[in-house]
Amino acid sequence: MAASIRVRGNLVLLLSPALSVGLMSLYAVLNTFIPLPYPRIEFFFFVALLCGFGYWLSRVLTLPIIQLPEHEQGADRDWLHSFIAWLSGILAGTAGMWTFQRALGDVDLSPTLWDLQFHNGLLRFMDQHNAISPFFVSSFAGGTPIKAGSMYPNALHLTAFFAYQDNPMPALNAVAIICVGMFGLGMALLASLIFQKHLWAAPLTGFLSLDFMAFNAKVFATGGRWAYGFGFSLTPWLLIVLWALWLHISEQQKFGAYLQAIIIFLAAVLAGFNGHAGALYLLGAITIPAGLYLVLVNRKDSAKRNLALVSLALQLLTTFGLLFYGLGHVGAINYGKLSEFSDALLEGLSGGEMSRWYPSTEKIGSWSLLIMVITALIGLVLFKGRRWWLLVEVNALALYVAAVYISVPWYVLIHPLYNDRTRVACLLSLTMPLIITAGWSNWAEKLELLVPNVTAKRVVSIGIPAALILATVLPGGFARSTERFEILNAAARVPGRDLLTEPEVALMRSFAKDHPGGMLGHPATGAPLYYAVTGEPAFPRYTSMNATKEERKALTSIDQVFSNPEVCQMANKLGWKYFYFDTELYRSGNIGDTKSYEALVNLGEARDHLEQVASSGTVTIYRLPCSN
Repeated sequence: MAASIRVRGNLVLLLSPALSVGLMSLYAVLNTFIPLPYPRIEFFFFVALLCGFGYWLSRVLTLPIIQLPEHEQGADRDWLHSFIAWLSGILAGTAGMWTFQRALGDVDLSPTLWDLQFHNGLLRFMDQHNAISPFFVSSFAGGTPIKAGSMYPNALHLTAFFAYQDNPMPALNAVAIICVGMFGLGMALLASLIFQKHLWAAPLTGFLSLDFMAFNAKVFATGGRWAYGFGFSLTPWLLIVLWALWLHISEQQKFGAYLQAIIIFLAAVLAGFNGHAGALYLLGAITIPAGLYLVLVNRKDSAKRNLALVSLALQLLTTFGLLFYGLGHVGAINYGKLSEFSDALLEGLSGGEMSRWYPSTEKIGSWSLLIMVITALIGLVLFKGRRWWLLVEVNALALYVAAVYISVPWYVLIHPLYNDRTRVACLLSLTMPLIITAGWSNWAEKLELLVPNVTAKRVVSIGIPAALILATVLPGGFARSTERFEILNAAARVPGRDLLTEPEVALMRSFAKDHPGGMLGHPATGAPLYYAVTGEPAFPRYTSMNATKEERKALTSIDQVFSNPEVCQMANKLGWKYFYFDTELYRSGNIGDTKSYEALVNLGEARDHLEQVASSGTVTIYRLPCSN
């Protein structure tokens, strides 16, 4: 990672997102063992020191500078290629951000799903305990004071913390919106790197990513999956890193180049793992077929063949290592409403949303997309050059169908690191645009060879991409923007089912000014978000039970607070002063570890014996009898 400081030209911009997250991850890991400053100014000063060390290291190693290979047409075309790639990526990313921002609505309020309680509480925990470390984050999730047993995704929380330290709710929304834009931009730049012969590859892939982004953006729109969405937005950037590294070391074949590649590869893997290990696992759907292809085409060159074998081994180790880890440590959620096999396949190939979530929407996403996919696959089958993309398609569709169709024997493949099948379906927004571009690149090259004169060749070279982009942008994309907005908005919010309404947020903020102290409340009321809104501690932190032994003991006996002095003593020690009660419970209170909250339910039923302090609408805040 440090050696990449000497990178220049296009690649310094392409590598920077993935490597910067890798640097954040390194900072977080080091903070576990060596206390480091975390406010913004000190953090960036620390980053500057690492960059200086990286520059010195690169000078000492005298490593060759990585550059994108020049095109045969010369520097002018190279400049035009870069300009088109960045412009189309920015347009695609901005369009995705705009749609997603509209779907989220008021960023000061949290989306419906109760998982956001965890993310909001976690940011406050990081702020108050200097817990910028994946190991400490794991401790928060597990409820133990110090537990370095597993690494929970931390990059989303660290980024949101630096983005808006004082209020994590708009920070999380803002980071998620930016991630959607980064995904669209990364897809366009990745296409420009893979399909360097075609100027139209970047805009086509960028706009296609919008059509398949219903899967991707839905991940961001549902609060508990945001950490995965952060990691998923890195996937095109990680693929850029891996693709560019292969181009570099296959040309240089020197010790310095190998060393530099290893450092950057480890940084990219660390970035992906800390962004979300599940998203890193999905990379295998593309990198393993690419590795097999490299071994095949370089079989006669021993140096490149051995390099390809090492690259393939690293990808297999990463992918299957996460697979076996997930099988032993990660649970999975089973959904009752699932698509039929044919419906699932049709929805995936056409960019449609899965009908089991939205029965009222059409099962077909876009006929133009479906036709483009089928013709692209025909082009990959008929013409040589990019047939390894067929294996990518098989991998992607196999994982996708396993996610949305229940009667498959190999569902175990998507079990690890995804306890939600929506996440696996997001893979299509990564693979399908690239597969369409690959297939139609074959068609374009073949047709250019068949036409007789230069004028006809120009017509083909311009006409094919123009028709594809029009087919993508008009009937396949922006013409359906309203429907896609409704899908995202439905995923982000369910009318009348928000955990917090605007009056409740206002009540929390006004109450905290005059009544500092810890808040206790049933998690189905959204009480844990009191921690995020006001900065005052709230308990439980999250709907799934994450508590120390002392906290669990106090929570399960809090209904005895009227008669048991020991319970009062424990509550005072933990800082619990107030009780947050709401007559409307999300999902009727059936969330998380229901048995652990029986005492809170009993306390709510006995609220007539508590002193009322404030109220608004369906919410009432009481003072615990022993808080004085």
